[in-house]
Amino acid sequence: LHSVQLTQLEPATEYEYRVRSAAGKVQERSSRSLRFTTPPAAGSPAVRFGVVADLGQTTNSSATVAGLQQAAEDGSIDAILLGGDLSYADGDHRRWDSYARLFEGLWAGVPVAHVGGNHEVSSGGENWLAYSRRYPNGHAAAQSDSFLWYSLEAGPAHVMMLCSYAASGPGSPQHEWLTRDLASVDRRRTPWLIAVLHTPWYTSNRHHPMSEGARMREDLEPLLLAAGTDLVLNGRAHPRRARRAQNEEARRQIDFLY
Repeated sequence: LHSVQLTQLEPATEYEYRVRSAAGKVQERSSRSLRFTTPPAAGSPAVRFGVVADLGQTTNSSATVAGLQQAAEDGSIDAILLGGDLSYADGDHRRWDSYARLFEGLWAGVPVAHVGGNHEVSSGGENWLAYSRRYPNGHAAAQSDSFLWYSLEAGPAHVMMLCSYAASGPGSPQHEWLTRDLASVDRRRTPWLIAVLHTPWYTSNRHHPMSEGARMREDLEPLLLAAGTDLVLNGRAHPRRARRAQNEEARRQIDFLY
């Protein structure tokens, strides 16, 4: 597996690239030129995110990806936020390969930020191994020591990508990092605070009850409320719902989409 870090890219700019072998030959599968456009600069007035989670490799997921790809080609979205559960490979690396091939047209042309879900860690002995190697992220740029949590900025949004399957209590690396990250946000530059995590903190889904996310909610919701977070995006519970959570003591509220 190979990855390349691209640096010094300009915001809102289209780039063309090709994939070459170590010998300098263009790979047969990518002999064509590929293109992507970087998201708007942090502090600019608008950004448009496509949001998806629990994708897998089904007829429904193919239709979802086709819709996202059409939106990208139409210029309707600037980047994608993926809230965990990518390939549903569950320990079968061939399924990771087929997932990448099936949706190559989208992933090759649109910036995507991921968080890991239960299928990246606990199913089929995954233990983050395939996920971390196949879908690395720029966590170091967000002063994070772990690929499991990081943040990014685009347009007026500061987006925190959090992990539902790692320690989150006071003193834990994730809690400490989130505290520092929130303190670094300039709301004049990025007035929108968005969090992405896999397991919902609020849900009416009987198959995935609120108890699944209760510990993380107890640990991190006070931080998000105190910072005035605007929106939390979740996966896990496949039927999509929206809910507004209010904290009367703090006089704060957050909108949750799961």
